Amino acid sequence: MKDFEDPKGTSSSRAGGTRNGADRRSRTSSPGASPARPTMIPGTLGADGKPITEPRPTERTGSQTKRTQRHPPASAQRPARGAGTAKRQPPPRRKPTPEQAARAQREAARRAYRKRLAIYITGAVALILIFVGLALFFQSQLNKREEALVAQADTAKFEVVPCEPSMVTIESNRTGALAGYPVTFGMTVTNTSETSCSLDAGSDHLVLTVTSGTDQIWSSAHCPAGQESMLYVFGPGVSSDIAVEWSGARSNAECSGGLPNPLPGTYVVEGSIDGVAFPAMRETFVLTDPAGRAPAAGGGETE
Repeated sequence: MKDFEDPKGTSSSRAGGTRNGADRRSRTSSPGASPARPTMIPGTLGADGKPITEPRPTERTGSQTKRTQRHPPASAQRPARGAGTAKRQPPPRRKPTPEQAARAQREAARRAYRKRLAIYITGAVALILIFVGLALFFQSQLNKREEALVAQADTAKFEVVPCEPSMVTIESNRTGALAGYPVTFGMTVTNTSETSCSLDAGSDHLVLTVTSGTDQIWSSAHCPAGQESMLYVFGPGVSSDIAVEWSGARSNAECSGGLPNPLPGTYVVEGSIDGVAFPAMRETFVLTDPAGRAPAAGGGETE
C-alpha cells in the first residue's frame, strides 16, 4: 500500500505500474487535485500476494470532479417523471340512479323552457317596440298634416273675397207700412261659407228697387244719397245689419220733383250689389193708408 500512496510515484509494482504512471500524469496535469481513492478488484492478487487495486472508474481527479460530486446535476437530483409514483387514475363514474336521471331530465326540460320563454318575451318586446315606433311615426305625420290643413284654413279665412249670393243669407227687418211715408229696409246679412268675404253697401254699389206690377216706383240708384262706399267684411259665421231708407215718394232717373206718392197696395223690393242680383233681398210687402186699410190680396197700387 505504501507503494501506491507514494506521492512521487516511484512504485515498481508490475501489475500497477502503468496505471500509477497515469495517475502521476493526472496529478501533474491537475495541480492541487486530491489522489483518487483505490478500488479493490476482487479476485486479483499481485506478485507479492496482495490484492491489486485500481481507481474507481467513476471518480476523476481534479477540482472539476470535486465540484461535480458536491453539486450533482439536476437530472441526478430529480427523479424521473413517474419514477417511484403510480399514475393517478380518475375515480370510476357512478351510473346515475333512475331518480337522478329523471331529476336531470326535468332540470334540462326546465332550462329549455326558460330559454324558450326568454326568447318569446324578447321577441314580443321587440314587436311591441316596433309597433309603438310605427304608431308614433304615423301620429307625427298625421299631426303635421293636420297642422298644414289648419294653417291652410287659417290662410283661407283671412283671404277676403267679394261675397257671392250663395255665400250669405239675408233676413229682412223692414219698418214702415204707410203709403207715402218713409220705409226703412233693414237686412241682417250672415256669411254661411268657410271663407271671409266683403260686401259694399254704399249708394254706388247696393241698389234697391221698389216695383208694383210692371211699374217701377222707386230706385236707390235715382239721385243717390248717403255714403258712396260702405264696406262690410264678413268672416265665416259673422253677421252684420245693413239698412237702406226709402222716403216713400216716387223717383226717376232725372230726379224730377212733384211726382205723385204711391198709393196703398202691394209692392216688391229687390236688391243687387255691383250688378249681381241677390235673390235673398227680394221681399213682397203691403202699404196701407193712415186708417190701416189695405187693398185686397194680390192687388197692386190702388186709386
